[in-house]
Amino acid sequence: MEKVLQKLLDAAPAAGLSEREVEALREIIEAFRGWQILGRAARWLIAVLVTLAGAAVAWDTLVSHLRGWWQQ
Repeated sequence: MEKVLQKLLDAAPAAGLSEREVEALREIIEAFRGWQILGRAARWLIAVLVTLAGAAVAWDTLVSHLRGWWQQ
């Protein structure tokens, strides 16, 4: 998607767009890049949270089994 927007930006002067319109297009592309970065950060955060949740479940299971074994 970013490549398409960049090609559009490159072709803008030849298409007769004004400098103001080209600048608006640049801002749209920068906003798109910002959303991409946020999307990557969100995916990373979700992966970390899922990993921590899995570790918490594993720890709880281990502690429960050890308590059961110790009480026998």
